[in-house]
Amino acid sequence: EERVHGGAPVSTVTMVVWAVLAATILISSTSLASRMACKHQFPANGPYYDLSSLTRSAEPSYQIDGPIEDDGTKHEMFAFNVCADVGRKCHSDTGVVLQLELNGRRCMSVTGRVEGDAPEWELLDASKPADGVKLTYFNGDSCQNTNKKRQTVMMFKCDASAAELTPLSSKESDTCKYEITVASAHACPKHPPGLSNGWAFLIIFCFFTSFYCVTGIYYKRRQYGAGGLDAVPNIAFWRELPDLAMDGVRYSLNKLATWSSRCRSSGPKYEVIR
Repeated sequence: EERVHGGAPVSTVTMVVWAVLAATILISSTSLASRMACKHQFPANGPYYDLSSLTRSAEPSYQIDGPIEDDGTKHEMFAFNVCADVGRKCHSDTGVVLQLELNGRRCMSVTGRVEGDAPEWELLDASKPADGVKLTYFNGDSCQNTNKKRQTVMMFKCDASAAELTPLSSKESDTCKYEITVASAHACPKHPPGLSNGWAFLIIFCFFTSFYCVTGIYYKRRQYGAGGLDAVPNIAFWRELPDLAMDGVRYSLNKLATWSSRCRSSGPKYEVIR
């Protein structure tokens, strides 16, 4: 056992408790980060946008035809998602925006990925937040003409009448730099939400669990000289908890079996007609 100031021992139990709490906080933070990836508030209490409702978790992805080439025809199209990868592969990889042949069968390149700091959020017009927002995705496949990574800017125009995402246009604004414009009511600024009830409960639960474990272990060590698992507060209850839980499960199953048997025995009777 390791000792700290005051000579009080710190056992493996204490370290396990802290490890569990740290893992809980880490998992909660990761989950929150993934949920917040499609939500953004600009600095200084600026406008707040929530595009998470536009994310598609499976195919089909959003699609839009590519720009008209110099010969007056279209040679390509784009499959894209919002804040998440498209649900199909492109040369064994994927991304948030894929460049496809016009018939959609063959993928030519990934033009944007959700990696690092991507997406980069900007207002369509800094003086008019109500116009909408744009997201820039970097780290696409390498461009042979520039030896740089492809990138795509998603232009989200605020349209209160567009309940779903509506693709409007696409273009290649510069070599291997693409721009896709869409409209949606979700691209309109919103009031930032407060802390949800679920997260408030989780924070309170973690706090009181930490307080319960740490202070309980400290008290039992100082007051009773308890060590090992015996230092865990209410250790008798926690040792009995699995058996209590199993008793509850068995009791519920017995009640369910009794109820089911009664339902079968009290079912409608039919007279045999000869």
